[in-house]
Amino acid sequence: MIRKALFLGVATVTAVACGASQTTTESTSSVATSSGDAGTKFVYCPPSNFANCTIASCEAEKGGYLCKCFLDSRFSATAYGSQCQPQNGNTLQSRYHPVDSYQECTSAKADTSKWAWCLGQPCEVTPNGVFCHCVDPPAGVPPFPYIVVTPKYKASACMLGQTGKYWSSATPGNVTQITAFLQSQPSLKGLPAPEIVLTPKQ
Repeated sequence: MIRKALFLGVATVTAVACGASQTTTESTSSVATSSGDAGTKFVYCPPSNFANCTIASCEAEKGGYLCKCFLDSRFSATAYGSQCQPQNGNTLQSRYHPVDSYQECTSAKADTSKWAWCLGQPCEVTPNGVFCHCVDPPAGVPPFPYIVVTPKYKASACMLGQTGKYWSSATPGNVTQITAFLQSQPSLKGLPAPEIVLTPKQ
């Protein structure tokens, strides 16, 4: 069963100024702020190479997580604090591109309690793929609920930690905020909200 994401927090995501722009190292990018999880600020990045970690699995490493992501070149968004960083040789930045659907992990007892925060983090292009050095969620971002990007519900998706791996993820509130921010871009007015994959009824 699938339903559209409810954007209850959309009203809290506002542009700094209508049509305002912020110069970055890549190009002129629109900026927005949100008053939800950790007061995150976002910046829009025009099409260019970045690491997409929306479906990445990760392994714990000293100081955080090593996540296998993929190379993407579409439009994206990242945290305002990190800005849009262009690819520099084999080094590039992890950023967000909209996903089609996800399920929510909500049980602190049954679900894996750890996940990796990759937004804006540094990554490397290697012969074996794109790997990003991700961290624990920032202060103020709650561990539950978090999301797993998937086209259909999987009972085991929220228990990945039992295998020694972890998801690169975000909270549903983060996704709501960053999607609303992207929808505020003039060229993305028709951007659809991701669908939420619900637990099948018993």
